[in-house]
Amino acid sequence: MRSPASLLVIGLLLPACLEARSQISEADAPRVMEQQAKNYQAWTPKLNSPGVSIVLKEVERSSPQIKYFLYGTGFPTGHKYAIVSWPADSLKPVTLMTGVTLDSTGRAVCAGTPDTCTGDGPNDPIRLVFDPVKSEPIRIALVSDDEQHIKAVTKVIPIPNRTTDKNCGLESVMLAPRAALVGLVGGGFKPNTDVTFLSESEGEHHDGMQKADADGNLFIALGPSVKGKDKGTAKVSVVSAECSLSLTLRWGKDSYEYK
Repeated sequence: MRSPASLLVIGLLLPACLEARSQISEADAPRVMEQQAKNYQAWTPKLNSPGVSIVLKEVERSSPQIKYFLYGTGFPTGHKYAIVSWPADSLKPVTLMTGVTLDSTGRAVCAGTPDTCTGDGPNDPIRLVFDPVKSEPIRIALVSDDEQHIKAVTKVIPIPNRTTDKNCGLESVMLAPRAALVGLVGGGFKPNTDVTFLSESEGEHHDGMQKADADGNLFIALGPSVKGKDKGTAKVSVVSAECSLSLTLRWGKDSYEYK
């Protein structure tokens, strides 16, 4: 699937936690946020090395924590790997663990042998633990530590904010802390169809036209923050000839929801 065209509506407010970590000026914020949206769109199996893939399988959910096993398919045996994450509050991927191996089922484990990670025992399954908020994505990669750099990526949204109408769907994805940047991901539209986009956030409106791509998919990046306010609610609608979809999302202070 090719990357769909984007309608980028960027606010000037970048959360302090991201700004402080990255030394981003207000003038640079729109450029940085646009790149964040592009990075999210690019985190697809197109990045995978030939013949390999990974999946996250949920094994336990006890709010706010959600635990996953990581499984790889097609990876060569005898290699060591790193597990890499790309949190929404980071401008770059971060390494979670090195010295990872895969057992006979493809599950990521700590073998407990020299140069591998250590768990509670030999070949201890690695439990990846997250405490995501509503619409926050988990992006994970598995990368070999040799010169080949065999890699595969995956992403999941454990607590989705989505809606459907007929064959169409729309989902919001948090791309920066406290929803200062949100991706609106749509699918099921007729190929190359025209779509009307409407948004209202604490009295501010951003409207426009968008076109679904050749696969009927849609991506819109939205900065819902309003200058002078530390929190609010945005209402967004995407309307085509066949479908009408609307979502509400919170941003800023007190925006994190765990269900």
